[in-house]
Amino acid sequence: MTAHQSNRPKRPPLAADADDAMLPSETPAAQAALGWAKAAETGDAPTFHLKAEPFAPEAPQPLLREIAPAVAFPAEALGPLRKAVEAVQDISQAPVAIAAQSALAVASLAVQGFANVETLGGDVPCSLFCLTVAESGERKSTCDKLLMKALRGHERDGLVRPHRAHIGPDVVSLAGFPHIEGRLI
Repeated sequence: MTAHQSNRPKRPPLAADADDAMLPSETPAAQAALGWAKAAETGDAPTFHLKAEPFAPEAPQPLLREIAPAVAFPAEALGPLRKAVEAVQDISQAPVAIAAQSALAVASLAVQGFANVETLGGDVPCSLFCLTVAESGERKSTCDKLLMKALRGHERDGLVRPHRAHIGPDVVSLAGFPHIEGRLI
């Protein structure tokens, strides 16, 4: 076998002129269509009887689907946060999963300033983004407030009080705002 030969099957030769070319009615698809048309004329073609049914509008459907019951949250996997989660859950009577998510978010916030993640765009803080999907009244805010209490106290004691010594009455005057005195700084 030489370099220009191949094992491919040979194609039929192209039509040399218009007389040798296949007419559109001679193509396999055209032949099949003609066969169906002849069968329809003689009554041999299958017939399809479609029954028209009146249109019946459907009732509105909810945009949200029914949520399946959740699997129990693995509280044992929380390590040192487990006791805090159990205490918050006991106080608030919220589901363990909500209390656990709040605890994880607060723990992430507490350590965020100690570690960064190296990305292609540079170093970024190590962050955890949480979203709680629950009905109103399921104690989401209660869990957050109970777990954030220590961080809020740390912020107030560790950050605000030293700065308060530098702020004199000439800088901040609460005259005319007695209802907010004690709330600022």
